Amino acid sequence: MSEHQESQQIGRLAEDYARLKDEVHHIEERVERVRRACQVVAISFGDIVVHDDRLTIEHAGELPNGSNGHLDNLLNSHELAELFNERKRARCELEQVRTKLRSWLNHI
Repeated sequence: MSEHQESQQIGRLAEDYARLKDEVHHIEERVERVRRACQVVAISFGDIVVHDDRLTIEHAGELPNGSNGHLDNLLNSHELAELFNERKRARCELEQVRTKLRSWLNHI
């Protein structure tokens, strides 16, 4: 492989790495929102009411961390499994690109 092709390959790997790192970050943010919603449910289970077809905490002003009382980020078990599988896939892809990038950089 020519030096020009090698630099193009490294550039593509760097772009893939940046894209995957961003993707993993967004997935982790979604996981965190789900975790917080589950915590609110665990803490306030007895205060859950349905308001306008949405699950809501009746005394939301008493919730920690500025929670608004809406439980929109709850997922069913199938959705949660999909989210965790998506996170695992993205992390694996990121690690594969990271490994390739390191090997190219060590080669140079």
